[in-house]
Amino acid sequence: METVARSVVKKIYPRRDPNSHKGEYGKLLVVAGSEMFTGAPAMIGLAALRAGCDTVYFAGPTRAMDVTATFFPTFVSMPLEGKYLDRHHLDLVLDFAKEMKITGLVIGPGLWRKDSTNKAVIDIIEGFDVPMVVDADAARAIGAKNKILTGKEAIVTPHSNEFLDMTGAEVSDKVPERAKAVKDWAKKMGTTILLKGPTDVVSDGDHVSLNKTGNVNMTKGGFGDMLAGVCGALISRRKDKVSAYDAACAAAYINGRAGDLASKLAGGGVIPTDAVNKIPDIISGRA
Repeated sequence: METVARSVVKKIYPRRDPNSHKGEYGKLLVVAGSEMFTGAPAMIGLAALRAGCDTVYFAGPTRAMDVTATFFPTFVSMPLEGKYLDRHHLDLVLDFAKEMKITGLVIGPGLWRKDSTNKAVIDIIEGFDVPMVVDADAARAIGAKNKILTGKEAIVTPHSNEFLDMTGAEVSDKVPERAKAVKDWAKKMGTTILLKGPTDVVSDGDHVSLNKTGNVNMTKGGFGDMLAGVCGALISRRKDKVSAYDAACAAAYINGRAGDLASKLAGGGVIPTDAVNKIPDIISGRA
């Protein structure tokens, strides 16, 4: 068991090839949001761009997409009719992804927990073969089908309650016991799990790493979306590709370190966008 160190950032951010072109560093699709939960998609997208992703696309219920479209000029969104993601949206999402030639997927934040939405999540995960991040409500949705990610390049990013819904296993607050549970379930599910907490635990079923960046001011909504966005940026690359495990370790470090830097200035008043704007300082080595 290792502790994630600053060196992981240098490892996954080598100097870019000057002949690179748009899209080689990620064309990420974010499937997220609902009528009530409108902010998650935009937070994921902003974090992904700050973490180096070239372009971010969105698919979700109309109101969430209307909100997302106002956040950044290059966000491209596909509004889906209705208040929640549903199974009848599958073909629209697949066609949009094919047309945009996406190279990575983030699914889950803000979708909510309706049965029809859970089934749509399963359909989408089964229908995509690009690297993916399964977060929040999508982590809960895979529950009884939690081996659906076996054979896919994927990162699941639950907190303790989402881990319980996904696996049926309640995790301890004690780090060694959390680490064992994450490793065991990553092995069973055939995927990489990043269990969020005061100490993040990352495992691919063979290796385990602990991330100790981050602080108690990051309990606010949006910091988990930020983490999903950084994960998505890293696994969607076609150039300088990184494994799901390395991406999860690096994203946990970057997310927590950005939160630490932002909290030095804002304390308990820190908000996720404060931290998102610190990501380039970490990537560049300035912080």
